[in-house]
Amino acid sequence: MTAKAFARFITERGAEVVIPSRANAKQPRLMDENLYKDRNRIGSFFNRIKHDRRIALDMIKPLLLT
Repeated sequence: MTAKAFARFITERGAEVVIPSRANAKQPRLMDENLYKDRNRIGSFFNRIKHDRRIALDMIKPLLLT
């Protein structure tokens, strides 16, 4: 599925596409930059949580194995 088809798929379901189009797109998509920043911030937050969880589990494993 191409990015254009995916964007159309999202739009057909009533959601707003917040991923920017390519810089060289013939017809660039309009997007809300603040919504895109929020989306990025949320994604970074969950990645940080996953990373911290992995570190915490690595520290606890030796205690559980003894």
